[in-house]
Amino acid sequence: MARKISLVSLLLVVWNLNVSVGYKWENVKEGTELPSNIISLTDGTPPYVGRIFISNLIIPAEVYNSSYAVAFNPNTKTKFSRKKFQVLTASENCHWQYFGDFPDVPENVVRVGRAWNKEPIYLGRTASYKIGSILMTSKKFVAEQFSFKTDALSCDDNKIWIETEYLETPKNAIEINKNQFVARLYGPTHFIPASLSKISYDCSTNYNNIKINALSCEVLVGNSSLNEYSWKSPGQFEKIPQYAVVVGRTENDEFMFALRDHFKSFASATFSELVSVEYNYEILVKNAV
Repeated sequence: MARKISLVSLLLVVWNLNVSVGYKWENVKEGTELPSNIISLTDGTPPYVGRIFISNLIIPAEVYNSSYAVAFNPNTKTKFSRKKFQVLTASENCHWQYFGDFPDVPENVVRVGRAWNKEPIYLGRTASYKIGSILMTSKKFVAEQFSFKTDALSCDDNKIWIETEYLETPKNAIEINKNQFVARLYGPTHFIPASLSKISYDCSTNYNNIKINALSCEVLVGNSSLNEYSWKSPGQFEKIPQYAVVVGRTENDEFMFALRDHFKSFASATFSELVSVEYNYEILVKNAV
């Protein structure tokens, strides 16, 4: 992407794509206050619900303050901490619900991430309010401490990012062009903007000048009948449209937006890069519906 030095006053209202009707995951900066609507493992007091990115995994974690989060790896059965993490915030339509066996796991259980074998991990807790991993496929509940009673966090959810695997793509996935969908990959500590091929079903991106391909990623979905998303030309980014779609983040926690050029080839850029774009890219926005 060509750049030029430019001083432009920009007004931006960001539509964070972790948002859903039921819950969302928020990044936390050290030294700041935790969100007021953070989900607790107990009665509204610490520990709180969080998650950690490690290698290609995303696993549940316990959060006590904004300095660090502690997780129990369900694969290695080891405990560790990280300074970079996310916390779970939600509206009133989330609640902890007991489940006795895996056929009885409540509907709309909150998905946290995935394990080494790409198996989805859902959010659970023990009777002593320790974080746990619900592994639906292998029918396991893994936590630091054994528990006779286990709960799952259930939320009324309207997902907008759906993991795609095994040559399956949601019918309402958002298109970049006739051959690609808007997607994002799991990075070491954050999501990376990517595209999903309609032909090979693989996910690809160019991140830090490195070509990355993966068999699994998350694809953006929307209600086509409501025209939820559209590509808009902001006039060489002298003004970025409201509700610009955030697809990922950089290692420095800068938002990355979804773009496409006049050939409808996928691209992404940060806020600072958009200021200096010479070419007239289109930017993906979420429309008010």
